[in-house]
Amino acid sequence: MNKLDITLITIFVVITNYIFSQILAYDAISRLIEFSIVPIITILYFFKNKDKSHWFSLFLGLYSIGDILHYIDYENESNLMYYVCNLLYIIAYGFLLIEIYKFISFKNIIKTSPVQLSILVVLSVFMTYQLVRFLNPVEFLGDHFFLIHMLEGAYNVMLLFILTLSLLSFIEHSTHKTFLMFCGCFFVLFSELILLDYYYFSGNTLPNVISGILYLLAFFCFYFQSITPKTASAIMSDSS
Repeated sequence: MNKLDITLITIFVVITNYIFSQILAYDAISRLIEFSIVPIITILYFFKNKDKSHWFSLFLGLYSIGDILHYIDYENESNLMYYVCNLLYIIAYGFLLIEIYKFISFKNIIKTSPVQLSILVVLSVFMTYQLVRFLNPVEFLGDHFFLIHMLEGAYNVMLLFILTLSLLSFIEHSTHKTFLMFCGCFFVLFSELILLDYYYFSGNTLPNVISGILYLLAFFCFYFQSITPKTASAIMSDSS
């Protein structure tokens, strides 16, 4: 059994345990899985990856701190910790944005893929508009409604920007590394959107389970792209 098989089995076991803990209402177990996965991935990244990225390291480090604080304060649900954790997440995603941006050449994209770029810009503007419309009617709980609304909006718009840049990076390079980054960004954005629906609209358990699975898949993708060499072959060349 090679390393890839072991890794895939590990992912399958983690996600299966998460699903069953949600179905059986073992909240303590599902919460532990959800909030421990990023710190574990961060430890693996720092100890196993020799070619560490400065910005990606900051992303994982800050996100891990946010998850640990969130887990510790989960039962109390204090307003202060809500702001602290969400600010840590936003800053962490800002570092991920920089990590993606540094590999993009807009001049090259404009030259080689002007149509794709134009469509992506239009879609990004449309999705941002729809996201704002989606969040506007939401009645967030808390004493500082406007601040919470702005924080939630900034968080989700940041994820949308990350998804857009990761897709641009994939369009430009079409490598396994950029594809995994795009998949991670895609999963994490839709995980958050589904979670919003669960918290403020449906209240059904299924969206929460789906959101958790997408979240776990997102960070597995982020980890795999971090250990994938920059010189890895292009996807299109592999398929030909």
